[in-house]
Amino acid sequence: MKNVVFAVSGLIWFALVFLLTFWLTFPSESIIERLKYEVFTGSGGDYALKLDSVSPWWTGLSGEMVQLYSVHTPRGGEPESQLVFAAEAARVKVGLFSLLQSTPSVSGGMRIGAGEVDFDVETTLDKKDRLALSVLNVQADAFPVVDLAAIAGAAIEATGTLDMSIALDAPDGMKAAGGKVSIRGKDILITKMDPSLTGGMDLGMEIPLESVDIVLDITQGKAEFSKGRIQSAMANVDLDGSLMLRDDLSRSSADIGVVLELGDELAIFKSFLNDAKGTDGKFHYKCTGSLARVPRCVSQSRVSSISDRRGTTRAPSNRGGSVARPSTTRTETSDEDREKRREEIRERLRQRREGAGGSSPARPSDDDRPIDEGSDDDDYRGDDDDDEFV
Repeated sequence: MKNVVFAVSGLIWFALVFLLTFWLTFPSESIIERLKYEVFTGSGGDYALKLDSVSPWWTGLSGEMVQLYSVHTPRGGEPESQLVFAAEAARVKVGLFSLLQSTPSVSGGMRIGAGEVDFDVETTLDKKDRLALSVLNVQADAFPVVDLAAIAGAAIEATGTLDMSIALDAPDGMKAAGGKVSIRGKDILITKMDPSLTGGMDLGMEIPLESVDIVLDITQGKAEFSKGRIQSAMANVDLDGSLMLRDDLSRSSADIGVVLELGDELAIFKSFLNDAKGTDGKFHYKCTGSLARVPRCVSQSRVSSISDRRGTTRAPSNRGGSVARPSTTRTETSDEDREKRREEIRERLRQRREGAGGSSPARPSDDDRPIDEGSDDDDYRGDDDDDEFV
């Protein structure tokens, strides 16, 4: 029995000494540099990683102040970077077998502001042997709205939380991805909002949101709204449309319809939105752009009028037959008349030279000088009354 106790005690002591030694001699700086290298080369130079410190965590790492930057190098210029993600702390476990295949599979969690996010990520190699996302699962319960707005780059001050989930399966790239995105929340209060998000208007009041219910179903790289409702006593917002996903998610394009219904408390703003007012009394907008920046929103009536103008001004064509020509404009007619008069002048000069062909050469007369194509024909006059042109 004593031998068993000594053996167990020895194993525990060995484990403690090993872990303590491993912790104290952990090569943090070398691992940080290695992680930076892997992110930069794995993304083909599109992203750069920055973090303050790392430490061991089970079969993975724990990092502090993790920041991810997108890198763009203009032609003939210096590299430019832009912060796309930041977390105060992150814990990552790595699948050892996936490392041997050079397609790391990681899972863990991170702290962003006061919110916690759990994630599970699998990667693959694309046609250019660059790392690409193949599976993404994200779960965030009771995530603060103000921290979510900061991630999206929106200047909003608010109280309340949202429940978010992302399930994305993209083994063949984002253009063929499938999955679902859900964002839900209740009792949210927006206390301040950047006027750029409200068309330049400073609301000057708090906005209570009774509920948020947004669901996007993803099929073949197209994320469509199956639910899109933001409900409030001050205003109701309905969302429809879709997003087209790209392997670089920041370049994914949005084509979203927004229907705004203002309550009595915001009735004073209706006069500013008349250009977007529909027959149903609601205000209709179309928002387009990429996820890298806030989409540009214009009234639906303006979009329709632009489409109508394009349809009426475009000349109809008939493939395989004649093409309908637009009517002759005043400028085209004037140019044709001027050219015709030039030809008449040239012809009269030619006839005059032929009539004087028997005489000996002399100093060129005014009639023999070349005609300046760019001059005004109205300024030319011949030697006699019969050859006068106005």
